[in-house]
Amino acid sequence: LASRLLVLLVAVCAALAADPGKLLFVCSPASDVYIAFASDPPVAYVRVDTVADALPLLARNDGVLVLADNYPAPTEISPSELQQIAAVGAALYYEFPSTLPGLTLSHTPASYYHRLVTNTAVADLPPLSILSAQQSYFACDNNHLNFGLDTAALVYAKVAGYTTAIFGMPPPAELNAALFSLTQPGFPNRTLIAMTRLSAFVRGRFAPIGSWYSIWDYILAFLLPWGQGGAGPRLPTVQPTVRPSFLPLAPLAGMGQALTRATSFLASQLVVKNNLTACPAPYAQAGKPIVCVQEGLTSVIDLNGNQDIVENVRMDCNCEVAMAFAWESARTGNSSLANLSSAVLDYVYTYSVGQQGPERGNSSNPAYGLVVWGVSTPGWLIGWYGDDQARGLIATLTASALLGTNRWNHNILLALFASLRTTGPDGFHAARIDFPDLEQLGWQHYFDTPGLAGSPQPHYQAELWAVFLLAFKLTGIALFRDRAVLGIQTLMQSYPTKWHWTEYLSEEQTRMILPLAWLVRLDNSTTNRGMLALVARDLLAYQQQSGAVEERLGTPGLCDDCPPQNNDAFGGGEGSLIQEDGDPAADLLYDNNFLARNLREAFFSTGDPYYAAAEAKLVSFLVAAQVRSEAHPELDGAYLRAFDFDRWEFYGSSTDSGWGPWSAESGWTMGWVSEIFGARLAGTDLWSLITTRVHLQDIAAVCSTMLPAQYCVTA
Repeated sequence: LASRLLVLLVAVCAALAADPGKLLFVCSPASDVYIAFASDPPVAYVRVDTVADALPLLARNDGVLVLADNYPAPTEISPSELQQIAAVGAALYYEFPSTLPGLTLSHTPASYYHRLVTNTAVADLPPLSILSAQQSYFACDNNHLNFGLDTAALVYAKVAGYTTAIFGMPPPAELNAALFSLTQPGFPNRTLIAMTRLSAFVRGRFAPIGSWYSIWDYILAFLLPWGQGGAGPRLPTVQPTVRPSFLPLAPLAGMGQALTRATSFLASQLVVKNNLTACPAPYAQAGKPIVCVQEGLTSVIDLNGNQDIVENVRMDCNCEVAMAFAWESARTGNSSLANLSSAVLDYVYTYSVGQQGPERGNSSNPAYGLVVWGVSTPGWLIGWYGDDQARGLIATLTASALLGTNRWNHNILLALFASLRTTGPDGFHAARIDFPDLEQLGWQHYFDTPGLAGSPQPHYQAELWAVFLLAFKLTGIALFRDRAVLGIQTLMQSYPTKWHWTEYLSEEQTRMILPLAWLVRLDNSTTNRGMLALVARDLLAYQQQSGAVEERLGTPGLCDDCPPQNNDAFGGGEGSLIQEDGDPAADLLYDNNFLARNLREAFFSTGDPYYAAAEAKLVSFLVAAQVRSEAHPELDGAYLRAFDFDRWEFYGSSTDSGWGPWSAESGWTMGWVSEIFGARLAGTDLWSLITTRVHLQDIAAVCSTMLPAQYCVTA
């Protein structure tokens, strides 16, 4: 018997050697998987337009791929064509089918929060590996949800995790088979069904991209009889349509080009001119341009790799983008960008409701001088966040210094004193103040009440403290310094284990570096330098060789936007890019974008080369991480939120319901990345630039309007 089996095996191997089979692609020549395969074909292949064209070419050991070119319209193979493929003995990959035996398929959009998960080992991917197919359609029968699960390689599921579903699979009733082998009469013996389109993984910007090549290696191996056990053909790799500008360790000489590309993206994609629907301007003046900036790009990527604009208008983002334009104008002498910067700030402070109207423009109203959070929704029109106010003020001061104007000095002073009088005696302010509450309670309530913050958390406090220290330098009003110093000292007493954190502890550490650096400017004591070094060194312990800084979580139970703690919680609100410490993500919305600025301020405050070296590494990463895309020129020059520094691609957990991994934020990200490029190219820092070029006037008069005289004492 053994000798007979050996003879049979030799015969089979000889047959395969004589005819190893070929692959027939039924698709358009523009199909992603076909383009990749044909770029360096590992086996013989043929491309045809229709299944009917493929039939005469099929042989026993062949595999045929019927791809969903007309997606989201389903793909159809007639029963007769299926039978002919089966009769030849060829294998079949059938993508996004119109119908399957015994099923009534519907073809509907998949949930953004459902991802693909390996149900078993697939090529080199272990079970429970997570893949994103971006915006997809899915074929399913609601009366037979478990169809195909017993042989599924991939399933659609709502799972928590970075690249691994760490809480395991949901119950079978909550799963849909996405890629499975099918054994049915009338079908080839080796049939693989995909219930969505997998072949457009390049144009659709599926991620992580390496995992998708593993999926296609599995599919190709399935189709050829000799391909099992890791011996199958490998799909050649092609360049992603949206990719980082450089490999790791990008040259710092690229900063100028990066700044130009960033500001070009902002000006061409997110600036709106003279459109009062997009830019409400009830205080517009005849003949004056109305220019505002929209918030960014959504994280949702459509079938062709496009992203929609988030049309909201926020005041902090407008100020930050105006600053970016001012940096590029100062570097290049581009007067158009200088005018654009001025027009955006005029919109914020003069023509919109930002600091105008019966609340913020009325000196008898407790909200006088505060800048509204945004103008796009009713909830934004009544709210104020101290951290957003702070960044808007730093950006406005920076733009004023670069443009050489005192045009918004009065607005700056009003916002400074309005922020001060809503800060409690312990130096803390409420994370958010709603204007109806402020009008009811009066500003004195906030000014006299300790404990407004509720918990120690730099996210909402640190940047306003930095602004207060800067305001003391600019105005001499001691109360700015005193309340900031008290708040800083109190918060540092609970570092790090008692700090509350939003997405990450690293985010809180990043934000705290700026006020600590500027505190050293005012008081270069051993204690102050020590506090700065403690926080910075803890954070920079996780800086990678590429310069990116890895995100780290804080004390369990003290988070606001914690990573989901079960599968059901995935996608439930704002969230982090990582699931657990060790996930290789850098966040360019919440900290890496601010950190380079803060490290530069730390270096100029202390002269310590440790901060300069860390800043230079991080800036190299920022130069490299900028989007480059010929296929999507509208995205070229942008910065996306998530960056996986191990895979060197744009990727992260997509649990955040608003600003997911592929989003691009105009102010927080683009504004401050532009700032660090501009500051380095100019050889300066924010503190030096602002304190030498901005000269506030009428300080005593404005202070007496906002506060009792005893608080207007200068030091």
